[in-house]
Amino acid sequence: MKVLIITDDYCMGGAENHGFKLAKYLKKNHGIDTQYWVFREGDGTVRKLCLDNDIPTKIVTEFYSFRKFPNKLFQIRHHAKAVKEFNPNAIISFNTRPNIWNGIISKYAKVKCSIWSQQSVPNYNFIERMDIKAVKHITCFISNAHHVSNKMEEFLPIKRSSSDLLVVHNGIENIKQKESNQYWSEKLNKNRYHFHATMVANLTTTKDHKTLIDAWKIVIDQKANPNFQPLLVLAGRKGNTYNPIKKHIQDLELDEYILILGSINDIDGLNLNSDLGILSSKAEGLPNSIMEQMAAKLPIVGTHNDGIHEVVGKENTRFLSPIEDVNDLAKKIIYFIDNKEESFEVGRQNAKRIETYFTIEKMVNDTLGIIKKYTNIDNQ
Repeated sequence: MKVLIITDDYCMGGAENHGFKLAKYLKKNHGIDTQYWVFREGDGTVRKLCLDNDIPTKIVTEFYSFRKFPNKLFQIRHHAKAVKEFNPNAIISFNTRPNIWNGIISKYAKVKCSIWSQQSVPNYNFIERMDIKAVKHITCFISNAHHVSNKMEEFLPIKRSSSDLLVVHNGIENIKQKESNQYWSEKLNKNRYHFHATMVANLTTTKDHKTLIDAWKIVIDQKANPNFQPLLVLAGRKGNTYNPIKKHIQDLELDEYILILGSINDIDGLNLNSDLGILSSKAEGLPNSIMEQMAAKLPIVGTHNDGIHEVVGKENTRFLSPIEDVNDLAKKIIYFIDNKEESFEVGRQNAKRIETYFTIEKMVNDTLGIIKKYTNIDNQ
C-alpha cells in the first residue's frame, strides 16, 4: 500500500502535526510506503521531522486554485502526472487548498481513495465550479471531532452521504522530554518562579492570547508576593499577533510575569515542567496542545468551546470559562494555584482520559481502517 499526505507547507500547526504523525506511524508500525508533500517550504519544521524519520518529502508546484480554461487542463495534467509517478492508493489532504486539490487531482490520477481531513471548524466559500467538483469527487471526509463533522454536513456545497462523514480523533504519542531538567529549570527560572502556567498556541488571530493576558493581570494582582511568584509561559510560533500581544504585556506591566518562548522543539519537556495547562481560544477543532498537556498530567483551564469541551470531557467543563470572560478565567487559574492536591488528581484523571480515547495507535488504526474500506485492499 502507498499513501500520500499533503499540506500547504512545512510550518508546524495542528493539521501538519496530525499529518506528520500519520506518515510516521503508517510507515513505522505498518510498513506502508508513505510520502509527505507540500506546495511551499514555509519554515521547514515538518520537513526536518520527515527527514529524521526517513519519510520521503516533496515540494510540488504551488497551488492556490484551479485556473480558467484552458490553463486549468495543463495545471491538472501537471499535478496528476506527479501523483501518478508515486501511484498512491490513497491521498490524505489537510487544510482547504490541499483538500480542493485532492478532490480534482485524485480523480485524474485515478487514485482509489481521496480523504479530505478537516482539523478545524470549516470556514470557506465555495465560489468556483472546480471547488464544488472537488467536493463531489472526494471519497470521504474525516473530521477530528464530532462537532466539526456536524458542521461539515452544513458547510459542504453539495449533499454527501452521512456514511462518508467520519470522525477520527487526534492521537497523542507517549510523553518524552528531550531537554534536561536543568535546561528547563534555567529556561523557566524555577529558582525565582514557583508556579508555571503554560499555553502552547501560535500567536495568531485564531487564538485569544489577549483574554489570557488580561486574566493573568488579575492573577498577579491577587497572588504575586515576595514568597510566591507565578509565571505565564507562552509557547508557539510568533505569528501576526506577536507584536500587539507583546505591547499589551508591556502596557499592563507584566513583562516579568510572562515569558514568550516562541517555537520550541521540546513541548513535552515544557509541559512536564509546568503546573497548569491553558488554552484561551474562541474556536477549536480538537486541540493537540491541551491533549499533550493532559498526557503530561496537567490540569486544564481554558475557553468553553466545542473543541476544548470534547477533549477535556464533561467532568472537566467546570474548569472552562465563557469566551472572553477575563474574570472567570482568572478565577479558574487561581483555583488551581490554591488547590494543589486537586490539581494533582485532576491531572492524573486527564492522563487517563488521553490513554483511553486519544492514543496515536487508535488514530492510525482508525485511519488505516478507512483506507482499507474504500480501497478494498489490506496492507501487505
